[in-house]
Amino acid sequence: MPQTKYTRPVPTYSTGAVTIWLRRCCLAGIGLVTCALAVRWVTMAEAVELPFGSDQYLSRGALATIAGGAVALALLIAYLSRIPRWQVYPAEITEENAQFVYREGERSLVWLLVALFGVYLGVALSTFGVNGIGLSAVSIISIPILCFVQLARVSNASMRKASGPPET
Repeated sequence: MPQTKYTRPVPTYSTGAVTIWLRRCCLAGIGLVTCALAVRWVTMAEAVELPFGSDQYLSRGALATIAGGAVALALLIAYLSRIPRWQVYPAEITEENAQFVYREGERSLVWLLVALFGVYLGVALSTFGVNGIGLSAVSIISIPILCFVQLARVSNASMRKASGPPET
């Protein structure tokens, strides 16, 4: 019988301090950037030139769409990172490996949230005339790298045998 989120072991591990701190800082940062963009949106022209070196513009509507999408995606990722039992894993979850796999699943989503924040901050900086393309580019490039690294970490964690919950 295939496992579902209801038949998997219940998470009992403690979330690490770095993971908690990163999740909170990213959510707070996304909130602050969104507030700054809301103030900018009210005072900006119909379109703003982006400092990418090639006559590119961002309209007010596009800015609102980017902000709304980033906020919605960040809240979803942060929420799902707190429910590792619902995540999809590359291996079967057993009583022996569940806590290790859950912890790595949570970490992977939190690091994805960090990358999302970097992309969003880079776009936001660009609307204020600061060249944020480097930050956005590095963040976008880091997403597949994070996925591969975390896939390996989750796969490795699935082979562990627990003598107790993972350490914090």
